[in-house]
Amino acid sequence: MYFSLRGKKKNIEHVSRWFITINSNRVGIENIKPLKQAYEGFYKNIKKFLLFMDEGNENNIIEISDDPVIGIGKIYSRVHIHSLITIKHTTKIHLNFDKIRLFFSKLLGYNVHFDARVIKDFEINIRNYLMKNYEEAVNQNIKNLNELLKEENE
Repeated sequence: MYFSLRGKKKNIEHVSRWFITINSNRVGIENIKPLKQAYEGFYKNIKKFLLFMDEGNENNIIEISDDPVIGIGKIYSRVHIHSLITIKHTTKIHLNFDKIRLFFSKLLGYNVHFDARVIKDFEINIRNYLMKNYEEAVNQNIKNLNELLKEENE
C-alpha cells in the first residue's frame, strides 16, 4: 500500500497474471462440456476466489480478462483447460487455491488438478503455448465433438 506524502492513500493500479491449469484427470470427450461449464462458473465468479490484502475488497478490481483453451493431452488423453487470467486492481490479491479446488470438486463430483503460476511481464509469450497444437487437436477431435453436440441437440 502506498500513501502520498500528504497523508492520502494512493490507489496504484497493478496488473496480475496467472497461467492456470485445470486438469480433470479424466479421458473422453464427454468430460469436455462439464469441465468447460465448471471453468465458466469459476471465471464468472472469480472475485469470490480472491484473497484481498491491505483491507482491499471487490471494489479494488478494475478489470478481469481471460484467454482459455480446452484440450486433450497428447500422452494420457486427459481433458484439461489452460487459461491466462489477467486482473487489474488497486490492492494486493492472491488466488485462494483451496476454495478453487473445493469449487471444482463440488461442481464436478471429483477432484481436479488445479495449478496457477504467476506470470511476470518478461515471461509472457504464453499464448503460443496455449495455442500449441491447437489446430492438430481440433482436427483430431472435431468429428467426435460434432457427434457429441449433435446428440445433445436431439
